[in-house]
Amino acid sequence: MKLIAQVKLNPTPEQHAALLATLAEANAACDTISVAAWQAREFRRLPLQKLVYHDIKASFRLGAQILVRCIAKVADAYKLSRKVQRTFQLHGALAFDDRNLTWYTDTSAVSIWTLQGRQYIPYSAGEHQRALLASRRFDAHPHADDGSEIAASATQQLGLRSIAGVHQLQGAACGRESRSGRSPKDQPALQRLRA
Repeated sequence: MKLIAQVKLNPTPEQHAALLATLAEANAACDTISVAAWQAREFRRLPLQKLVYHDIKASFRLGAQILVRCIAKVADAYKLSRKVQRTFQLHGALAFDDRNLTWYTDTSAVSIWTLQGRQYIPYSAGEHQRALLASRRFDAHPHADDGSEIAASATQQLGLRSIAGVHQLQGAACGRESRSGRSPKDQPALQRLRA
């Protein structure tokens, strides 16, 4: 089960440009990694990392952790299908973890790594999203769909041990339909956990 807290980043014009440049550079790296993966027919993350890491590190201005996340993004894309070479949108989502992004829930801000250095950016979120962010550790996936507004989806993967109390979380498997359109009644595993 995955918990998602959607937030809207409120950057200054300079921060906005830095975020867009970072997403563009990372997705350009993903395209280059994808070409190498396609040519070598190597789609698994660790062998792909051994194949491209040093060349991509020398060619792009990305930090080591962001580069590793780009390699993982490409490997994940090829898990869907290996019949077609993958390409990536200029400002497509990129996974940031605790090494590149820090949530400051008390001030509703996030510190995020960009090509221009760390940026401290305020965000807007509803009360439910704020409660989720305050109570858990999340990875973030900043993205810009049309280049004008930047959002971040904060996600946390929960294992079976973690979801035992899922019926107590607001909006998560307590009578509301999930994104798949299935109600919790249709999900036998969640029903067994409630018993």
